[in-house]
Amino acid sequence: MDKISKAIITMHGNLIEQTYECLGWTPDEIDHLVCHQVGRKPHQRLVGMTGIEAERAPVTYRNYGNITSATIPFNLHLVRPTVGDKLLLLGTGSGLSISQVGLTF
Repeated sequence: MDKISKAIITMHGNLIEQTYECLGWTPDEIDHLVCHQVGRKPHQRLVGMTGIEAERAPVTYRNYGNITSATIPFNLHLVRPTVGDKLLLLGTGSGLSISQVGLTF
């Protein structure tokens, strides 16, 4: 799993600047970072790679472990976005797929 996590972080890192450019956003403008969480190290690496403050990225792995495909909707529920909030969603799949999505709520 460590090799897969490292590959996913690299893939996200290779695309994050392009995603910000396409969205016209900077990390400081993003209210919430919601990403897939398989554990502490991968989550910290994803958050660090985005340049977004860790306080804006909810943590669920501590209490719930890897909740797989439920991670993003569950974390969206936790952050309770309000109208106008900007959210960056980072999805991953162990088949080495990623997604980066910007939403204005």
